[in-house]
Formats: sequence, structure tokens, C-alpha cells
Amino acid sequence: ILAVLPADAALDLKALARAAGVKKVRMASQADAERWTGLQKGGISALALINRGFRVYLDGRAQDFDRIAMSAGERGVQVVLAPVDFVKITRAKVATIAKLNES
Repeated sequence: ILAVLPADAALDLKALARAAGVKKVRMASQADAERWTGLQKGGISALALINRGFRVYLDGRAQDFDRIAMSAGERGVQVVLAPVDFVKITRAKVATIAKLNES
């Protein structure tokens, strides 16, 4: 499972599990994430993993914006696109999976 959420938010693991229809999810370690995706931290992107068997979940707040920016699959390379296009390209499910960080 890949979760895409705003940079100013934290992943709500329980909400992601509910959205995915599973009992429990956990964050992958950096080593596991890099091994499973073949990408480096900072470059892991749903866009680079299309048709690789990952289920993608996009936090619903993304729909509040005309454009969203994210990694293009390589460190330091960003792409900007409309949330609706991201959903079409990745077949992402939209769900409330993020909670705002309390600073």
C-alpha cells in the first residue's frame, strides 16, 4: 500500500487500514521501503510505481487544490499535476488518511 498525503500531515494508520479494508497497517522501515520499491528515500513515488502492484491511497485534502506536487520517482525531481489526473494515472482511492501535525 502506498499512502500519499500532505507534507504538513501525519499518516493516520487506523484510517488507512479502514480505507484499505484490512485490520492493521504499519509503516515500512526505510530499508524495506527502498527494497520493495527499488527507489531511494525522497524519491519513492506512486507515479514511479505504476503497474507494480501497489494499491495507492490519496488523502482527500488533495482535492482542495487545483495542483499538487510530489516526487517524480527520483530524488530532487518533482512533478506538479491536478489531483484528478493523479487519481486517473495511479488508480488511487481517495480517503481521509491524514491527520494534521500538531506543532
